[in-house]
Amino acid sequence: MFFFILSFVLSLTSCDHSAADSEILVSGKAFQIKVGEFRNYLKAEYQHYPGQVYRVSQQFSEKKERLLNQWIEHQLLLQEAEKSTMSLKEVELLGKGREEIQKIKGAYPENLFEKALKERQIKGSDWEKTQREKWLVQSYLFSKLKLVETASEEAQKDFYQKNLKVYHEKDSVHVRHILLNKKEKADQVMRRLKRGANFAKLARDFSIAPERRKGGDLGWIHREEYPREFSVCFAMNPGEISPIIPSAYGFHIFKVIEKKSSRTLKFEEVKNKIKVALRKSQAEQLKQELIKELYKKKQIKINQEVLERITL
Repeated sequence: MFFFILSFVLSLTSCDHSAADSEILVSGKAFQIKVGEFRNYLKAEYQHYPGQVYRVSQQFSEKKERLLNQWIEHQLLLQEAEKSTMSLKEVELLGKGREEIQKIKGAYPENLFEKALKERQIKGSDWEKTQREKWLVQSYLFSKLKLVETASEEAQKDFYQKNLKVYHEKDSVHVRHILLNKKEKADQVMRRLKRGANFAKLARDFSIAPERRKGGDLGWIHREEYPREFSVCFAMNPGEISPIIPSAYGFHIFKVIEKKSSRTLKFEEVKNKIKVALRKSQAEQLKQELIKELYKKKQIKINQEVLERITL
């Protein structure tokens, strides 16, 4: 029995052989990715859960493979970008990469960005380098896209006809909303509204809904996007106030500000959006063609055995 337990423990230990950072994961002509750099990329993607949880999960295996392909694509394009355009140092001197970095950091409350990096065991300098590299790749792709002819108006109109459903606007109403947790409070607010009180001010003072700070302004809503209690708004006229509507959330009072009937937008109204959509499509097609060409040129090979042993 003792020897059985011992052999079982040893088998578990052998299964825990994680890939070393120095092992080569991807190889090719003048191209190489080691486990360490890819593991850092994985850490940046996973904010929670220890690596041991994912090491045995199918989900982690599938995501590892997908992220590795993304990392290979990024590194291939980065090599070409460094040869064809400016160096990382020049990018930094121009301030473009740093500008993007500050924008990302600025989206976090004070000190939380550094804390997030620390929790994910990522060095700030490594993260900034990755961001500058991303900007360099984007600049390289943009320079390539400049050489691609913009879609003609005929192609734009063809795209419009094939995607008419996308440019169809459903019935919508611009609504203000007050939500109260008690019927008595709702009755009090309704009496004040009937006496001519300002709806937006009452929403700010009494509503318990998140949009209270905006005077109860929900913006434009569509029938299918909200609970059935909101459907009363579509039968109301601009300026009209609803009766008190009970629901599982509390007691609602609505005011319709504007209404729009269902219609299909004209080509001229969406022409600029179509240009952007087609340009994005051209950019993605160009990127995929470049990557396919680089895979072949570099003769990229992934060591699947090493990939399977990578943990966080």
